[in-house]
Amino acid sequence: VGVVMLTLFVSFFTIPLYIVTAILADNKPLYRIGDEHEASWLNRNAHRDATAARVRDIERGSASYTYTTPSNATLSAEIDRLR
Repeated sequence: VGVVMLTLFVSFFTIPLYIVTAILADNKPLYRIGDEHEASWLNRNAHRDATAARVRDIERGSASYTYTTPSNATLSAEIDRLR
């Protein structure tokens, strides 16, 4: 019972506090978006593109693998019967 009461009290306290903080908060960003930030963002995305290209190359290479299994006469007969 105590945990439920504490949860209800905290939620009724934090929701209005969140709304008040959102209204009173400064609308300015915490950092200045400039050339340095943009260059950093472009570097991170270029790295992600290179990684994605490597993954695509690996996927293309693994798509060419052929998996073979020994013949199974019982399984082949069952498949033919189901057709």
